[in-house]
Amino acid sequence: MLPGALASILSAALYTGAFPPYEFSAAAWVVLVPFLLVLPRISAARRFLLGLLFGFGFALGVTSWSIDSIAAYFEIPWAAAAAVAAAMYLLYVAIYVGLFAVAAGSLMQRTHPAVTITAIPSLWVLYEYARTYGFAGLPWEFLGHSQHENLPLIQIADLTGELGVSFVIVLVNVAIAETLRSLPGAFPSDSVTPLRKPALLLLAASATVVGTTAYGKMRLAEFPPDSGDVLLALVQANATRPRTPTAVDRAKAILAYVNTTSRFLDGKAPHLIVWPEYALDSYPESDRGQYHALSQIATRAKAGLIFGAPRGEEREGAGVRLYNSAYFMSQDGTLAGFYDKIRLLPFAEYTPALAAPLLPDREQDIFAAGKRPGVIAAGQAKRPGILICYEALFPRLARKTVAAGADYLVNISNDGWLGLGRSPAPRQHFSMLPFRAIENRVFVARAATTGISGIIDPAGRTVSFVDADRVGIALGKVGSPAASPLVLRWGDWFPLAAFLWSTGALGIGLTRGKAVGNG
Repeated sequence: MLPGALASILSAALYTGAFPPYEFSAAAWVVLVPFLLVLPRISAARRFLLGLLFGFGFALGVTSWSIDSIAAYFEIPWAAAAAVAAAMYLLYVAIYVGLFAVAAGSLMQRTHPAVTITAIPSLWVLYEYARTYGFAGLPWEFLGHSQHENLPLIQIADLTGELGVSFVIVLVNVAIAETLRSLPGAFPSDSVTPLRKPALLLLAASATVVGTTAYGKMRLAEFPPDSGDVLLALVQANATRPRTPTAVDRAKAILAYVNTTSRFLDGKAPHLIVWPEYALDSYPESDRGQYHALSQIATRAKAGLIFGAPRGEEREGAGVRLYNSAYFMSQDGTLAGFYDKIRLLPFAEYTPALAAPLLPDREQDIFAAGKRPGVIAAGQAKRPGILICYEALFPRLARKTVAAGADYLVNISNDGWLGLGRSPAPRQHFSMLPFRAIENRVFVARAATTGISGIIDPAGRTVSFVDADRVGIALGKVGSPAASPLVLRWGDWFPLAAFLWSTGALGIGLTRGKAVGNG
């Protein structure tokens, strides 16, 4: 048997390899096998520690770029940034994986493989759900996201959400691990009920994948490419900005967007132009020079314009509240709507309450959170629903936006501080958007400062694309919702079902008495 630490490290390496920049997505189908084989043979305390190691290892492997990004954004030494990143890996990932390991090992010790093959994937669904909506929330590169290019497989997301894809992958991992454990003499000290026909688990897993893929192929046929009627122009000027911009920096930024828009739109007639998050660093209502430049773009193109900028709101007795916002300027050059970001980025845009005592000198509320979904009445461009930056990672917020009347989703983002050098962060960020498209069966358009910008259709296909660190415009058509999928109507039913089944299975297992293990 592989030593526990080595098994955890091997699984972490496989997890890392399944995501950009490596994108060896096949690794996802065996990523948990070494880790699972160890769990039933050790105590709960050791399982938790190995879970910490596994979770920390793959969080570091997938997002090692975050250390440089934290150092650059907060202007702190690299060593301090590494300490911050390590704390985030533990808090946002490793603790959850440790708890998963304790429960999964208990199931493998105390229940039949016919139970664990679905109960352990259900536990993994709960882990990913907790990462999404637990402390501050950071649902970055879940196991299912590794399959973002496997379109037939991921169509199941319109039934279960993205977590259903992770469920299928983990089911295959559990089937392999339990089959190996059930082989005569393979793990003689394991307290496992032997399977008369170990291959049955693999057959069940194969049938699940085949059925999921067959469903996906059927759904893909229902959503043909190029079915939109609203022409969008997503502007990527590849313009970065310092954390504290000067008037010159602001002027350079808007000039970059004006020039890119004018240059690449020559002879084209979009219904809507989209600039990224924080395309403007000043308040458009009060900066007359920038307001005039924006107005000229909209009126000359005869198109609406969405752009990111800060917004200030005077509150009686509370001073000015600041928001990270998206504005809509109509084709006649007037500001006609805005959206205030609801899901703020921890530490960069606000300080979580639990962390506030540790950071007494840090401003607590850099931005206030918005209250309403960002659905804008955009005339000829219909009703775009706006998500700012990493808001697009949260399925519930995307569903609320579509349910509020959005015809399609527009994600504006500033990934310039993530993509230092040849960072895989922009590719990772973009790889999660097909799931929002499939879950809601809507087009998703993304405009990012330094990329990646592009348009994804309701089946998860990328139909227009500007790569990271390039200047250009992603031009393509979007349309109204193609369907009303189950997950849009039923919400978080799948994690609830996973909770009920996994806790029920654990309860049954605990009634079997003390398990045998090597401690």
